[in-house]
Amino acid sequence: LPPEARPTSVHFGPDIVTLEGYTTKFRADEENNFLEVLLFWRNGDAPVTRDLLVRVNLMNADGQPVYAILDQPGEKLFPSQSWTPGMLLVDRYALKRPIPAAGTYTVTVTLFDSSADDPLPATSDSGAPLADSTFVIPSIPVPSVP
Repeated sequence: LPPEARPTSVHFGPDIVTLEGYTTKFRADEENNFLEVLLFWRNGDAPVTRDLLVRVNLMNADGQPVYAILDQPGEKLFPSQSWTPGMLLVDRYALKRPIPAAGTYTVTVTLFDSSADDPLPATSDSGAPLADSTFVIPSIPVPSVP
């Protein structure tokens, strides 16, 4: 992982993939302000035999979703069934921030088998299940944009 990454050890499936870490940073273009989230996935010891989907939500301080992305990890460039055992995948999400953009946000990450409605089970490194099978990046203070 890059030095700026925050390490995690969240297992999905439970043995399909591991979320090993993430980074967050702010960026803007002429029209929008974004919170960019990089997720670092590592494939398990066996090939992935299903198509995976990731849902990444930007949640406001009241816990309400303000922006969501549902997509394949790697934006369809690396379909999950092509991952090799132990492969590390860097996955980028640009979450558009609402106006006014300042405030404290959280980001939630949930992994799905594309053929199922329920998320894949998610557990911490200790084996404890995560609520709603969802990893939460807590308390990201978003600065105001001039």
